Order: sequence, then structure tokens, then C-alpha cells
Amino acid sequence: MQPLPLKSTGQVRAILINCIVPASLYLVDEKDSLNLLHVGSVVLVGFLDRDADNWHGSQPFKLASYRLHSIQDAIIESVVEN
Repeated sequence: MQPLPLKSTGQVRAILINCIVPASLYLVDEKDSLNLLHVGSVVLVGFLDRDADNWHGSQPFKLASYRLHSIQDAIIESVVEN
């Protein structure tokens, strides 16, 4: 995910990788497909309170670190502009 705001120097910010993407943004209904998420979509991104390195589904998981509120733990919350 490429953040849109530029740095104070005018350079683009680093790309966020391994963002968590909710299934509701990419699953396709067998009757209708909204195609909400695609390259170029503008999205709202939030950040988890704790690290998500060991999160792989609906099971409890151990924290990999004491990291808090990190840009490394991004989750796409919604598509703002498609």
C-alpha cells in the first residue's frame, strides 16, 4: 500500500507491505461482484495496537514482540475511492 501524503522533503513515503486485508474487501459474491479493491484504490488504513506477526486466522496467538502501535501492523479498514 502506497501512502499518499508526501514527506516534508516532497519524496514519497515507503510502501506498506503485508497489510492485513479484510475478506469483505476481496471476496466475490457468486451473484454480484463489487470489485471493491484493486490496484489504484484509495483505502483507509488503521494500525493494530499490538504486533500481528504470528496472527494467521481465528486462533489465539503469541505476541512475537512488545511492539505497540507500529506502522508494521497495518490493516486496510475500507475502500474510500474505487
